[in-house]
Amino acid sequence: MKFPHLPIGQRFSFKGKTYTKTGPLTASEEETGKRQLMRKSAEVTPLNLTQTASEQKERQFGEREVREMFARYREQLHQAVSAKAGQQASLSIEQLLALLDAQPLPIDQG
Repeated sequence: MKFPHLPIGQRFSFKGKTYTKTGPLTASEEETGKRQLMRKSAEVTPLNLTQTASEQKERQFGEREVREMFARYREQLHQAVSAKAGQQASLSIEQLLALLDAQPLPIDQG
């Protein structure tokens, strides 16, 4: 099966290692948590096609993946706040964005 045909979250085998598809062209190696860019032409072998809902909920994320999720979330916050920039508020948009940038990610706090 070609990599693009896998659904996101699907476990698969590629070159003797087990991965989980994390995006349209990315996968996370189960053993190390390292992310890898996958070629569209990569031939992969799906694993656990009958994975239950409870097994899917128990999925663990590597530190890098969590940091990237928080970075995407922060970017979404910036975009949402910027979209509201035309509305009058007690803080200027620059002050609010600076405040958001100054906040550490929850993973950095311990």
